[in-house]
Amino acid sequence: MYRLLPFIFIFLFQTSFAQVVEEVIQLDTSSTTLRVIYQQPTEGYYFKKIAVYADDTNQVAIQKSFTNYGQNGITKVFYPSGKIMTTAVYANSKINGDWTWFEENGNIRVKGQYKAGVKHGFWAYKYIKTYGKYKKEKKTGKWKFYDENGIKHISYFKDGKYIKGKTGISEEPSVSSPITHNKAIPPIDSSYYAVIHHFNKNYVFRKKFKYFYGVSKKERAALDKHFNYKKDYFKFRIAPIQVPLQLNPFDSYAQQKTMESAAIDSVLNKINIPQNTSLISDSGLYYQSTDTLAEVIIYLSKIESNLIKVEIFKCVLFDGEVDYPAFYKENKCKKWSILYYLDQKKKIIDMEYEKPK
Repeated sequence: MYRLLPFIFIFLFQTSFAQVVEEVIQLDTSSTTLRVIYQQPTEGYYFKKIAVYADDTNQVAIQKSFTNYGQNGITKVFYPSGKIMTTAVYANSKINGDWTWFEENGNIRVKGQYKAGVKHGFWAYKYIKTYGKYKKEKKTGKWKFYDENGIKHISYFKDGKYIKGKTGISEEPSVSSPITHNKAIPPIDSSYYAVIHHFNKNYVFRKKFKYFYGVSKKERAALDKHFNYKKDYFKFRIAPIQVPLQLNPFDSYAQQKTMESAAIDSVLNKINIPQNTSLISDSGLYYQSTDTLAEVIIYLSKIESNLIKVEIFKCVLFDGEVDYPAFYKENKCKKWSILYYLDQKKKIIDMEYEKPK
């Protein structure tokens, strides 16, 4: 085992990952449910709560604005593609102002106004070409819609009740959800999210990755292909298995509530995983891949004593499906190891990078 360079993680980012939650997003008269993971809120009088998609942690799903008095400011919801889905203005934790629902191509589907959490003002259901006003959530005054031939029709309402005119305007336009989600994706332990987010987003990691796999400037420059700098993510696939850790020599550490960070170097140096070790299936990890065809394959260890070992294999892969257990045990590619240590709140508090030879 290589000697490893100690590296104290000084919270270059402070992101706290909770368990996957199902956030119900109201889309006028319907709703959609997003599986998301909330990050640690920003600090200050004005702060934000940001959630990423559970099955694509590179993509922001929800962005909410707050003050000490509740939800205030603009809230945004995004499609998995990154396109904006809805925007809403909040005041005192209720929608107060414009609410807009966009189709994924950027066109406005529905746009309206709220007052103290209820519809109040002009609404445009553009996808069905229907327009009119609400007063305290009830249709009022003149409503118009255009039929398939482009002919305008008008109806009149008072206190939400139809008075006269064309009856083709429904009492409440039917609004269907444009999103479906695969809820069969297995959840993973939130400790893995913290670790995956780190090696996906951390710039110190990127530098060390290049210096481990590249000797010359030219070689390190060639490693840029493993990063999408425009969208700011690392291109990798995660094997759908957990690799058990062999921590028997460290039972005394495991019995402690915390582990001294200085001990992590000795732990990683003595971890030795036998070739005949049975690997544990965990298909949920695979869905955290940022590129399922990437040349970098990452294996995550089973979580033991708040430790997670990350093993990164980089090599040219041939077309076809990968036998991940066999690939791991054959070990024909250059491998780089990192050990993460997390606290009880599942935040990274220390780590080790393996030094190049």
